[in-house]
Amino acid sequence: MLAMMLIFAAAVAGAIGRTSPRRDRPLQRRRSDTSDQAALDIAAAIGSAGESARVALHTIALQAQTLTGSELAAAGIGGDATNPFLVWAHLGMPPEQVRQIGRLPRRVGLLALLTDENRAVRLRDARQHLGYVGLPPHHAPITTFLGVPIRFRGRVAGCLCLGNKRDGAEFTLEDQQMAEMLAARAGDALEAARTQEPNAWLQSVLDEMPEGVVVLNTRGEVTLENRPLGSLAHADPHERPDSSTPRMLDLSLPSGDRLSPRDVPAARAVADGEVTIGRELIARGRDNRPVPLLVSAAPILKHDGSLDGAVMVCQEVSAVRELQRVREEWASIVAHELRQPISVIAVRCSLLLRGHLSSEQRDSLEQIARSVHGLGRMVTDLMDASLLESDRLRVTFERVDIGELLRDVVRRTPLAAARTRTAIPHDLRLSVRGDAQRLEQVLANLLSNAVKYAAPDTEIVVDLSLAAGRAHIRVMNAGDPIPEDELPFVFNRFARARTAGPRKVKGLGLGLYIAKGLVTAHHGRIWAESAPGVGTTFHVALPLDGSPVPVLPAAPPLDRPTTLSWKESA
Repeated sequence: MLAMMLIFAAAVAGAIGRTSPRRDRPLQRRRSDTSDQAALDIAAAIGSAGESARVALHTIALQAQTLTGSELAAAGIGGDATNPFLVWAHLGMPPEQVRQIGRLPRRVGLLALLTDENRAVRLRDARQHLGYVGLPPHHAPITTFLGVPIRFRGRVAGCLCLGNKRDGAEFTLEDQQMAEMLAARAGDALEAARTQEPNAWLQSVLDEMPEGVVVLNTRGEVTLENRPLGSLAHADPHERPDSSTPRMLDLSLPSGDRLSPRDVPAARAVADGEVTIGRELIARGRDNRPVPLLVSAAPILKHDGSLDGAVMVCQEVSAVRELQRVREEWASIVAHELRQPISVIAVRCSLLLRGHLSSEQRDSLEQIARSVHGLGRMVTDLMDASLLESDRLRVTFERVDIGELLRDVVRRTPLAAARTRTAIPHDLRLSVRGDAQRLEQVLANLLSNAVKYAAPDTEIVVDLSLAAGRAHIRVMNAGDPIPEDELPFVFNRFARARTAGPRKVKGLGLGLYIAKGLVTAHHGRIWAESAPGVGTTFHVALPLDGSPVPVLPAAPPLDRPTTLSWKESA
């Protein structure tokens, strides 16, 4: 509707222009003069800031990427529909990819929408929007999108854009508010650029940020740091004899092991072009107390993809960690208090079911037992979700025969064994390094999911193969497909597909969220594919623990024959 109104307004304006050219020309001239003056003001502000503008934009984009949990972030100033942005900072793509793109963007498509409407744009899938005009070759694909305008003297001077929120989630209103706050910070910085020298301007911009910021040059030397970093740095006069000497944080891992200088995220950004987002580290504060930090770092790239230094942002999270501790304690207490009565009810039901009961009594007790079992699963899922959110879920790594584990899980999953066909190679053994109990939780969840969403008379297929040096598990069902617009979000907390409605599938919608967290903890990957007429397939790829071992079966296999061999499949 908005697009139609804009087209209609443009048509009306054109008609008026044809019938009353003299009356309209002064207005057009005034608008053009205002736009030209705004462009000149923006160009002058950027020119005054010099190369410092790129550092400032990279820092703001890195903050936005960290706070919103996005994979891609960019910020640009200047330019229009025909001329590229004057300054463009981008994060999330390696230098080679930036070099392959080879050009700066212009204000077209969704970027033009930010300028024309002068408001934030938040999309679940950018590809489905009418304003989406595609991406240049070699650019990383974008699904979820959040863009906010950067304003300067009441006009749109540029934009801050975020793409692909991690874990397939959608950008929230809180994400938008944080992005708008950072965009306002960029606009304020532009206003001050014309009154200060570039270095002094950049220093004042960074000093206004509440997070600690360190800027390094291409040799890995600290060239700039802001005031908030002082509260995080260990002020030892023997280590820092002069107040003009740049500081570098004394960082440690959460385990207490000290981080070597070459492993500091900013140093890795310079040396390897590595991007670090929200890594939990510990700093040694002024009074030698441990200060928990979330550290992000990224290389500063020029327009041609060459390195121009690095920036590191350090956010103190002492209050957040205390809240997490309280939440974990509360969740643990609730889980403990619920598990005890659930266990008592389950045991009593089991004992009563062993006695002489009428058919009606037995049906009632079996219904109670099923409900208690489901309630116990919900409590366990809530506890695991809480541990995942606080990054406290622990796995014990050992060598696991993934084929044997998969067979056992199929046999022991209720309602799945009778309708599941397994395709597991018998002439090789694939081993992964992981926690057998947690991996069983992942596989059982995928199987139960297939049972819930597939029609009762359809077959479920579980397939194991070797692909790209990893154990590749597929769980396939021929049920109703997951809608395309929901597919990127099936691993979100409390996510429920629309196909769950008619079948009244029970559960909290935490199973796939927990499965993804567990697979990630095993350094693996999980994803889903779905299409009409084909059904849904969940994929799990896990790194191998050693090479595949050829096996000569001593007895005929129990599973149905498979064409897989010990050689790696394509």
